[in-house]
Amino acid sequence: MQVSTFIEGEKALKWASQKFPYTKNYLVKEHPWSKVYKLNSGLKITYLKLVPPNRRHTLKVNEVIAQKFEQKVPQVIAIDEERGIQLENHHEGIELGTVSSHLQRKNILATYAKIQTEAAKSPDILTSIPSLGIDRLVDDLIDFFKTDKPDTKHKEFLVGAESFLGKDDAKEYYDVLLVRKALLCNFLKSSELLPATLNHCDLQTKSAAEKPDGSIVIFDWDNSLIGPAGLSLAKFLGDSVNIYKYFEG
Repeated sequence: MQVSTFIEGEKALKWASQKFPYTKNYLVKEHPWSKVYKLNSGLKITYLKLVPPNRRHTLKVNEVIAQKFEQKVPQVIAIDEERGIQLENHHEGIELGTVSSHLQRKNILATYAKIQTEAAKSPDILTSIPSLGIDRLVDDLIDFFKTDKPDTKHKEFLVGAESFLGKDDAKEYYDVLLVRKALLCNFLKSSELLPATLNHCDLQTKSAAEKPDGSIVIFDWDNSLIGPAGLSLAKFLGDSVNIYKYFEG
């Protein structure tokens, strides 16, 4: 993950006010990879997202996905890719999060399956969304856990696992993955038998909302990629036994 800078918040908010005149704004998320403001105008809500230069390509990806799946994805009002800002409509639902029921989780999967089925048949989606590089995935993963990276102080750099796990744990994962590299490569090679389609890549209940009519909206597509179907399901399903729970009946 590359660390970089954002456009000034005041400049982004001024741009947003020209697209959606609002009365109040709140900074609701702040991460190295994005900042999000919630904008209110009476009962209407929109979200202003700021991304650093190395993430600006995600804005166009979000726009393409929103245009293709109008009822299942929040609509993008406007983007300024050069400055890394995006204005998006509220999903008009209740975010599900960790309190979602089993039925709601099944409905998320059903909605996601419809998106993937349609995406697999859409040349526009398949060619306009970045593809997962399976041939370099294992090397990139192992490199993420590498701890003896060159000194990158005072300049843009890639943040590795050490920043999240600490040096000792990162090195332990690095050593284990290095030994199992051939096994991982063989496993990933078999995934190419699955059809290529749009993958969310961070699918979880907190990335979905239920609208008043019971339909599901899935948001936060910033990490989406074209790759083997099922790429995003491990985090959502958790233990393998849950697969039977979701698909029974």
